[in-house]
Amino acid sequence: MTNSKDALYTELSSINHDRARWFALILLIFSLILIIADPFISDLSIPIFKYLLSFHIFLFISSLSYLIYFWLSKTKKYGTRASLFYSIAILFNSTIVSGIFDTILERGIIVYLLTVLVIGFSVYINKVVALVLYILSFTLFLICLINFQKDSNILTGNIINSSLFTIVSLFLIISNRNKKIRELTQRDIIKEQKQNIEEKNHFLEEFNQQLLKQNKEIIQQKEEITSQRDCIQYQNNQITSSIKYAKSIQSSILPSINEFQKYFSNSFVLFKPKEIVSGDFYWLTKKNDNIIFCIADCTGHGVPGAFMSLLGISFLSEITNNSKELNPSEILNQLRLHIIQSLKQNEPLSDNYDGLDISFCILNTKTLVCRYSGAHNSLYIIRKQNDFNTDDLIQLSNYQIIESTENLMIELKSDKMPVSVNIRMDSFNNQTIKLFSNDIIYLCTDGYADQLSDKIGKKFMYKNLKKLLLENCQLPMQEQKKILEKTLVEWIGDGEQIDDITIVGIRI
Repeated sequence: MTNSKDALYTELSSINHDRARWFALILLIFSLILIIADPFISDLSIPIFKYLLSFHIFLFISSLSYLIYFWLSKTKKYGTRASLFYSIAILFNSTIVSGIFDTILERGIIVYLLTVLVIGFSVYINKVVALVLYILSFTLFLICLINFQKDSNILTGNIINSSLFTIVSLFLIISNRNKKIRELTQRDIIKEQKQNIEEKNHFLEEFNQQLLKQNKEIIQQKEEITSQRDCIQYQNNQITSSIKYAKSIQSSILPSINEFQKYFSNSFVLFKPKEIVSGDFYWLTKKNDNIIFCIADCTGHGVPGAFMSLLGISFLSEITNNSKELNPSEILNQLRLHIIQSLKQNEPLSDNYDGLDISFCILNTKTLVCRYSGAHNSLYIIRKQNDFNTDDLIQLSNYQIIESTENLMIELKSDKMPVSVNIRMDSFNNQTIKLFSNDIIYLCTDGYADQLSDKIGKKFMYKNLKKLLLENCQLPMQEQKKILEKTLVEWIGDGEQIDDITIVGIRI
């Protein structure tokens, strides 16, 4: 704000000096006219007229000297120096004029010269003091004029002339000065606003530079993220490609549908891995008159579960080929030993508890006697109620019968221990049952029953699965598979499959 005031005062000084120039020009013309007219209209032998002529000469020389100075130094800033020069010129001029025209009115001339001097200072001094000094000096001039001039007509003319001259001069000075002050104030406000706008523009420019810098950093980070994403995508594609190749290996080891149809012409296999490869597996083989088949659920799913499934299939093939007597429970006991030894679960510091749950069956194709042993996975047999006879339940240690309108389900329950190291590691039990034509055998892992619904957030449950199997057992096996698939899709909804799912159905 101080800088603004200083600039305002500097501008006012220049304006005042410009005003003084016009004032001097008016005095020059006015005094020149009076000098030319004085010899014609006045008697110069009279002292008062001699005084007036000397005063007119004084005004002319003073105005001319000031204009010459202004013209010589118009490109500079004047301030107090111009006032001093003007004052010196006036005093010098008054001395010369007073010396030439030595009259009794010398004191009055000096007073009036002082009045003119104050007028010059008032042009530059922006204070009330200048106006007070001017009024005092003019009052003194009037006193002197009245004291020395006895001619009333001349006295009145001089008073009127000088008063009018003084009033016009003050009016021009004050009105023009106020106008210039208003203009300068507005100019100063505009200048300040312009400075504020420039500061804001500078701030905006810096802000834009920061934004550009941040944008550049964001683009660089985006490029890095894109590069990392592409790298991860490439690695993911490589891993996915490897897993897909592992799926082809797993599929080649699992029995094909044609192989299943070869041994069981009326059957279905519902096999839905949670991921590309599965921890569930189904397996069958034939040895002499016996068809050996099973389904298993290995620990985990995806790649870890797939490794376990390959291990389980390999061990089962080895055990059944080397066994002279086919005993389901003994085969599971040996399978448990193989898993414990291969995974080193018998070492003291081992924390590996991986294993599998299984439903294992051996069906004699001539007698239709089925021997079963299971770890956590039960075996379900559906038979018409008219064909049911308790004598056919040859050796059943743990079973349950569920009846419906025309059919009943015989559930051969499994042992509550996995095929791996466990707190309970008893020998697995055998259960034996006589099968008849049109009996249906179902083997399943826990994936279907444990699947969550996206609508109610609950599991499907085994009781609903048993009910679903009983309600549709009269349908062809492939139709049953479609119903199971459709029910599963509707149950999952917009959710996701949480585990591998395997169900095998075989009609005898």
